[in-house]
Amino acid sequence: MNFVYKPVFITEWVEKEIKHRRLLNLDTAEFRAQLSELKKQLEVVLQKTFKEFCDWLVKLPSKLLKIFPFLLPVIKEEIKAVYAVEHLLERVGRDAALFDYALYACYLDNEFQASWTIVQKSYETNRRTITSGWTNRKIQFWDEFILLKEQHAQFVLQQTKLQLSFGDILDYLMVQENQKFYHSLLIELFSNGQPTLYREQKAKFIELFEGADNFKQQRLAGGFIRSELLYELEEISHTIYRYMGTYRRQEKKWIHIDQSEKIAFHAWYISKELDRFFGNIGDNHERAHYWKKFSSRVKRHVIINHSSEKTILMYFDDVVVMEVFGTGAVYFYDVSVFENYHGEKVKRYEEAKQLISGQVYVRDSARITRRELMDTSLTIAKEKLIHGGGWQYKFDYFLRSRLGWEVNENEIIRNRQSFSSQ
Repeated sequence: MNFVYKPVFITEWVEKEIKHRRLLNLDTAEFRAQLSELKKQLEVVLQKTFKEFCDWLVKLPSKLLKIFPFLLPVIKEEIKAVYAVEHLLERVGRDAALFDYALYACYLDNEFQASWTIVQKSYETNRRTITSGWTNRKIQFWDEFILLKEQHAQFVLQQTKLQLSFGDILDYLMVQENQKFYHSLLIELFSNGQPTLYREQKAKFIELFEGADNFKQQRLAGGFIRSELLYELEEISHTIYRYMGTYRRQEKKWIHIDQSEKIAFHAWYISKELDRFFGNIGDNHERAHYWKKFSSRVKRHVIINHSSEKTILMYFDDVVVMEVFGTGAVYFYDVSVFENYHGEKVKRYEEAKQLISGQVYVRDSARITRRELMDTSLTIAKEKLIHGGGWQYKFDYFLRSRLGWEVNENEIIRNRQSFSSQ
């Protein structure tokens, strides 16, 4: 007789026999049939007297009794609900599996009120059996987690701030994706997460964000913006923009987000638009870099991009700046003056723009040209600025002396950070 040696790695054994020992698979026909039958019986007996209800519950076989936590929320009559919980508490010493089923019931609907006391009592009574094979750190986690009466997701969030990884969290909690607590947990973690969480779980964040309503999207967006990863994880940033735009144009979608976070995201968006307009090479790249330091102040922008002209209008609180791609001067208009003379034609232009196959098309009657907007008689100090040698210093002097702007990039960043921390 020949024997074939097949090595079994200890890690595989741990994965199968220990790590997943307490994970229930209730997505089975057998479980659904048992739960359906138990629910039918319960609906009947709930119409009977308290004594008849108690007699029925006491006679339930153990295989049905351990799944009873799933039906506790169905019992609305307080005296019967209290008795049912007390009866289950008496049984925890005989069947440690009640811990698993009661915990699953809590997680399934993210409702801890009915079954959490059963989980707590079972853990206290059967701690050695339940924690068999667990790491010391997991046991320590549960020794604290089991004491909670509420705010379970918030407790887990604090644990992540103590460098507990996302994978550890799922392992320690024994939570599964089909449970509402899992979804609630992700919302809490991603709404207040550490930077490493977004880096490691980028795809999970995007999946969660795309499936959320706007209120939850705002929580998620706020958490991500606070992580200061807008420029590093731009796939997430672009996803947020695709669903929410920025607060400047879709204010209602941002009403629950702090002002500093709104400004930070809008500044990221404007920076991307400046890159898109100016490109990433040569003198135009220098222009993009220059205007990026003011990106948080730009309220909106309009790109005029047809024929041989490529112009961008940047709207600030006090001025409208007309910049150009390539050769051309820069014009600074008082915002009220610009709106008075050119506001309507710019509005018609924006309303008429159509994006077809990635290209912008505007009907002839709504087109505007850069030349139409060039008028030094309307500009501030009746002058224009050009991109000559050392132009950045000239621009800084103009903005500081004429408009009172802070132009030192380090000071701008420091002021922005100071505002964010308030």
